[in-house]
This record gives sequence, C-alpha cells and structure tokens, in this order.
Amino acid sequence: MRWRGLAWGLAVLGCSSSQAPTDAGAHDVAARDLGPDAGCSLSAAESVLTMHGDPGRTGLFAASHALSAEAIAARGLALRWRTDPLDRAEINGRSYAAQLYASPLYVDDLRLSAGPFAGRTVGAVIAATSNGWVYAIYAGWRQCGRATLAPGTILWRTQVATPGITRSDGGVPMGVLSTPVIARDARGATLYVSAMDAARGWLVSAIDLETGRVKPGWPLAITPETLAGVTANGPARFASAPEMSQRGALALSPDHSRLYIAFGTYAWAGPGWLVAVDTARAAIARAFAGAPSTQATSNAGMWSSNGPAVAPDGTVLITTGNSPADSLESPGVWGNSLLAFDPQLGLRGAYTPFNYCLLDAHNIDLGGAGVSLLPAASTGRGSTPSLAVFGGKQGVVYLVDRAALMAAERPPTQRPGCLTARRDAAQDRSLFSSAVQPAYGAPGPLVVFGEYTDDNAQVDHARMRSTPAYFRDDAGREFLYVTGAARAPASDPTPRAPSLVRLALNAPENGRAALERSGQNPETVLINPGSPIVSAHGSHGPVVWVLDAALPRSAPLVRDDGTTVPGPVLRAFDGESMALLWASPPGLFGVGGKYNEPIVAHDTVYVGADRVYAFGVPESASVDAGLADDVPHSHCANFTGYSEHFDALAAGAALPLGWDAEGTSARGLVRLNTDDEGFGAAGSRRWAIALNNAVSGRALLTMSTPAFDLSGCAEARFRVDAIAFSMERGELDRAWLELRSAGTPWQRVIDLYPSMSFTENVTCRPGLQSTGCTAWHTFEVAVPGAMLEPGVRLRMVSDTLTSHSDAMGLDAVRLDAQ
Repeated sequence: MRWRGLAWGLAVLGCSSSQAPTDAGAHDVAARDLGPDAGCSLSAAESVLTMHGDPGRTGLFAASHALSAEAIAARGLALRWRTDPLDRAEINGRSYAAQLYASPLYVDDLRLSAGPFAGRTVGAVIAATSNGWVYAIYAGWRQCGRATLAPGTILWRTQVATPGITRSDGGVPMGVLSTPVIARDARGATLYVSAMDAARGWLVSAIDLETGRVKPGWPLAITPETLAGVTANGPARFASAPEMSQRGALALSPDHSRLYIAFGTYAWAGPGWLVAVDTARAAIARAFAGAPSTQATSNAGMWSSNGPAVAPDGTVLITTGNSPADSLESPGVWGNSLLAFDPQLGLRGAYTPFNYCLLDAHNIDLGGAGVSLLPAASTGRGSTPSLAVFGGKQGVVYLVDRAALMAAERPPTQRPGCLTARRDAAQDRSLFSSAVQPAYGAPGPLVVFGEYTDDNAQVDHARMRSTPAYFRDDAGREFLYVTGAARAPASDPTPRAPSLVRLALNAPENGRAALERSGQNPETVLINPGSPIVSAHGSHGPVVWVLDAALPRSAPLVRDDGTTVPGPVLRAFDGESMALLWASPPGLFGVGGKYNEPIVAHDTVYVGADRVYAFGVPESASVDAGLADDVPHSHCANFTGYSEHFDALAAGAALPLGWDAEGTSARGLVRLNTDDEGFGAAGSRRWAIALNNAVSGRALLTMSTPAFDLSGCAEARFRVDAIAFSMERGELDRAWLELRSAGTPWQRVIDLYPSMSFTENVTCRPGLQSTGCTAWHTFEVAVPGAMLEPGVRLRMVSDTLTSHSDAMGLDAVRLDAQ
C-alpha cells in the first residue's frame, strides 16, 4: 500500500519524579529502594557550602573542566533537568508560587540516613524558598554507587516557617530570603537556615542534612527578648519581624562554633544588626547593632545578599547602609562603612569613604554590595598583601588593606570627619592609584559604573548591588569581575552598558595595591544583576556567569492584577575577551528573587528561580542520527518537536537540523519517502519517528529507531500528534509505544490508537502546496517510571495509514526546548 504526506510529532510534556506535598512539616518522597552503597566516604571535593563559593566570598569555582569558553561558544548550553514546581504558600486566601531569593548550595557525598533513600550516598542541591521550605534535590552526580534516580528528584523537604508577606517586591511571602550555610564536621552535615514565621518571627533552624529534620533544641528565635543582655553598641531597636530584612547570606566561623546572621530593615524601620549564634548551645552569643538607635529610622542596615565574609583567621567583615544625614561623627553610628569584627563580634576595625555624609543624605548605600576577601598571596601584592574589595550604589569600587584596618591599638568608636568636595577623594583611606580620575579631578577610589553622582544613585538609579568575583591566572595576575549598570545622564534610570567590567589588581613590589580597568563587555545591558561568579579550570579559561533579575529594583515580583512578571536571564561571558557566550532564552525561568546567583559543581550550572534548574555543555553540537546502547542517559529535559516541511529523506537518516544562538530552536528540511518501503524494514509498512535528548542534551529526530531515552524518570508524559495532509482524510489503523532495553527486542507496551481515545482537529491552512486540509490526531499518555529503568528505549510506532492524494508540502522543521 502506498501512502503520502504524513508526519508525527512527539513531545515530552514533562518528566517528574514525584508530586510535592503541600502540607507543613518534614516529608520524604517515596521511591523505589536503591540498595546500599559500599565503600562510600564523605568528602567535599566540589561542595558549595556557602554563598559566593567560599567563606571569603570570592565567587570562584575553579574545578570546572567542560565549562570552557570555547565549548560554550561552539555548543551552547543545554537544560539538563529542572525540578517540578516547588511547594506553594496559601496566605490570606491567595496562593503564591515558590520563589528563590536564596542561591542554591551543593553537597557531594551526602549519606542519607532516613526515609526511603536511607543508606544511599548522593550529590545533592540544597534549595530554600520564600514560601518557607528547604529541599535536598538529587543532582545527578555521585561519588560512588549506581544511580537510578532521575536528576531533580526531591530527596527530602522540610518546612521551616509559615511565611507572612514582605513589604518588598510587590508582596512576596517572607519565608527564607537569605542563602543558608552548611557545616560538615564531627557533628555531621548541618544546614543552618533563617526564616520568618508569621506567628513566631525570625527563626534560625539547624537541619540534619542526612535526614532533613530540624535538630533538637532548634529553631532559635531572634527577638528583642532573646537579644537582651547580649547586644553591643546599644541600646538599639530590633524592629518587628515583618519590618526586618534578613536578606544577607548566613556565614560560619572557621570552627563552626559561631553562625552569623545579618539584618537590615524595610521602610527605614531601624538600625541594622549582626547576630552571632552559638551553634553548640543554640543560643545567641553576641549581637552588634549598626547604631545605638531606638528610633524607627534606617541606620547602618546590613542587607547585602552576600552577607558577611569570613577570613581564615575568623575575622568577620560586612558592609552597611546609610545612616541619618545628620549622624556624622556620632559615637557608635556605623552607616556606609566596612566593619571588621573578631569571631565574638567585637568591633576591631572600620573603613568609611571620604564622602559618607553625602551617601547618607541620599540613600546611596554601600550595604547593598557585599565584600570579597582576596585569597592570600605570597607574592604580587607589594606592601599590602591582605585585601578586601567591595562596591556600592554609587558605582565606586573600593580596595581596602585588611591588615591596616585591624592595626589600631584601640577599637574604633566613630566615623571620621566627612569631606564633601570631589577633590577630597584623594584623602580617602582606601587603596587607589595616583592617576587622576575625571569624576573627582583628583586621584581616588575607582569609579566603575558612571555617570558619577553624589545625590542620584538610589533605587532604580543605583549602579551596583553585587559582590565582586575573583580570578588569578597562570602568570599570577589577579582580576576582579563586577556587575552593575551605567546611568547616563545621572538623572536617567535607564541601565546602560557596561554592565560587566573586569578590574586588574596592580600591586607594585614596593608599593600599594590598586585597581584599574582591564576590560568590559561594551554591549550587554544588565537591568538588575546579581553577583557574578567565575568558573575556571584552575587558573585557565575563566567564564563569568551572571543571573539578571531583568527587572528594575522598584518593580514588583508579584502582581495583584495577575499579569505576567518576566523571569530572570542567565548569561555566560568569556572572562578573557569579555564577549557574551550564551544567554538563556526568554521565558525559560519562572520568577525568582533579586540579587541571587548561580553556582557551579561538576561542570553543571545550578540556578534557583521558581524552582531549581541545571545546565551543562552538550557533548556535541551536531544532531545525531541514533542512540547507541552505550550512550549516557538523558536528564529528562523537556523538548517539543513538530514538522512543517516535507520533501524526501532516506530511511533512518537524521534530520539536518541547525540550532539557533540560544540553543533553544532547531530548523531543517525533512524529506519523507512516499513509498512504504522507505520506512523500517524493507517491504514493511511499519515505521517510527522519534525524538530523544541523549548525548548532546538537545532534541534529536530520527526517521526510525531509536527514540526517547528517559532512564530514571519516575513518569514521562507524551503528547502525540498525528498529522495527515490529503485531499481526503487519511486513515490511521494503529499506533503504539514500544520499549526495549539493551540487547532485547522491541516490545509493545501501550496502545495509543485505536484502543485509546484521541481528539481530532481538522483545519484548512493557507500556503500549502496541497489544496487540502490538515487532520490532527492527538493522544496524551503517561508512561510509568517502572518502564524507564537505565538502558531502556521508548519509541512510538504506527502501522498503516492510507491517503488518497499526491499533493503535500510544508515549510520547515523546528524543535523547541521548553
């Protein structure tokens, strides 16, 4: 029998591991038993246990191999997996989707000791949401044992708070807003997380990562009552819980005995706070108020998303926001400063810019940008080997000698006198070159994001709210990458390039270190970026990653009218040429938070937005014709395929598809034989068209076997569209799904038609070479995870279709990554 003009499109609508429970408390996800791991030992080879990569907040991830600029430029990035939607929050009759202000963390060799995965050792992503939930998620990487879980499977979930509504970003639930921190020591693997509970206020929990359960004695409430008697620099107002912003990432002392938690306030409700918790006793050991103020007035808030940085000797450093304009040299008032503490929160040093009173008067905070501590260097730093770097809303980046900061015999008690003339920049106590800067008409701290202004760099006019990222190359040269946006003129809030700038550390052997511009991306505009991070293979091949909220600071992240808020955009830049290598396509991410950042582990980039996403460089940029038995398993990425042009194609050949620059779409011509002998075995009328996302991580389309590789998925949902072009309606006799494992014959597992119902939509479309119409036969089917063990292949097959027209033809083939 001869037939003409038929195409099948097969789409993976979703691949899920479980359904997320929505009730409060700790939950374990049911799954099949995986059996024990033998010979596994704990290590932290590529673990990311704290914000910005390490306690010093360098933002450097130097164990990358495959994430090279060359590979990304040639092959782009593929979405390896994403989690199902995370738990929603129901507040005052309204349902809120999960949002991740907190950046993800990653733990290698996590041995689970409770629930259905007990006894297993896994690599896990740790994520926390504004809805008050914390998750451990299987990352797809293991140091030992045999993995049969689908990446993105939730290993455990725990609710740490029932959130209220924040006053920021349009009314986001205020559960977890800060990035947690992980301690791995003799006490086990512990996650410390802070969350606002609508009834109990700010709570700090210690969660056993092996079980997902809150440890005995926790959570600890941080309230005016628990702070009484342990507060330095008081008396001071600790504002009510909804007024407090606990946005700064948590940090630990080197011995894990102290947990540091920073607070600012919303709507100028009071001073900022830095709290030290005794982790052995689950009690507040010490607290420091940014100013001795009992007024509901903004004063030295500590709200940078990166939180405090901790040096190897235990010194804690943090930036602060503005104080009242008339504070000046008032004792104990520490607005717009870099503060350095000993591990017990005794103030030991402070730096304040020369023009701080102007910054105070116009809400131009340093506190929105975190501090990064440059790693120790035996050579190349001249007379200033111990350095800290940070920026602020003004777009100025400061370099400070940490040793000089701590050298005073007595702790500082107040800020120095304020200087207001721009030429006074030469008297600033930070480190800078002797070159005259046009912004000042004199030497001074480096202006990176102009146009320079003393009075118009707040809210949507702010230039920088991020923490630098560090890289040192083979030659020992040291660089810092900073993100922000230029504004020109200063009165215009429109962000402009450059938004990514590279700074070089110039440190003469007999002189002081200084920063100088070394490169920038002149074209890409970042609207409201988080902090950059750098992935590299040791001292080779830096790639800079930036997650941009893609919305102004004042824009809401939730809207009462139900209109759509755009999600963030992830970008990768070549750290040497500064060229843009890749950008995520619009609409890929759901709405997350602001000023969060990705992380890198095992050549995978993890992003938190409305859920967790994982990206990697595909192994090949070319489209493959088949799926060999030894091909690595896919990661359940979602791809949709549909056909739009037919000409003729040899049986079993791959489609000549070309991917676009974003790696989201592929186009090419399809040629279908009009003789039945061209499909499957010679002389047979049976044929198959299939998609898979193995090997490259991208969608593939072949004209015969094989098909989707969905190894380890708990369930896969398929939408199957049969499209016949003819003068008369085509007749489909039968269609089914087949399954096989390596070395076994194909076996029919699910009848799609005629045993299953289907919907049909017949439409006449203009522009066809045919004068006929298009008949769409649509099926939807769920394939249980039990059918999708490792090595299993799944394909869709049809038997006979008859048609009575010689006319056919369409335009192109397109595959879109969902």
